[in-house]
Amino acid sequence: PQGYRLKMAGDADEQKQALGQLATYLPVLLVLMVTSLILSFASVRFAAVIGVVAILSVGLGFFSLWLSGLPIGFNPLLGSAGLIGVAINGSIVVIAAIAANKDAMQGDTQAIVDETMSCSRHILSTTFTTVGGLIPLLLFSEGSFWPPLAVVLAGGVGFSVILSLLFTPVLVSLLCRMRTKRQQKLQVA
Repeated sequence: PQGYRLKMAGDADEQKQALGQLATYLPVLLVLMVTSLILSFASVRFAAVIGVVAILSVGLGFFSLWLSGLPIGFNPLLGSAGLIGVAINGSIVVIAAIAANKDAMQGDTQAIVDETMSCSRHILSTTFTTVGGLIPLLLFSEGSFWPPLAVVLAGGVGFSVILSLLFTPVLVSLLCRMRTKRQQKLQVA
């Protein structure tokens, strides 16, 4: 009725405020991350590949949460921010290895496969140790506080292996071949 209002308090209000504060800093953090990636690789395209991997890893983390049947809340949202950093690490390593190989940068499939395979041991060991560290939270925690966070992190990091070792090299290969063809056309003309 008129003169009355409904105000959420307690955990709901604190979560709303925390999300609002995170959203305030998000644009600045995104600009800094994209700028550092562009400067690191000297390529907007490679930075875009990392951006796509970041988005897909969050999607895979929430897909894992959906599979588990656990609720979406503040912890999984906050966990997805941490997930991005861990998930894109493998793709950054693969792109850096490919960028260091002249033949791979020309789009040579075997060179790209070799560089990706040279990174696979590091990516797999990082993934297994990260997921392994989350197993106690996955198996022994109860309630709705820790399990959703652990599922988003473990699922996103676990699935990020596919993004790092399959998706990223294929996309980088495509970009390198397109650049090589464009350069050949410019040389002919």
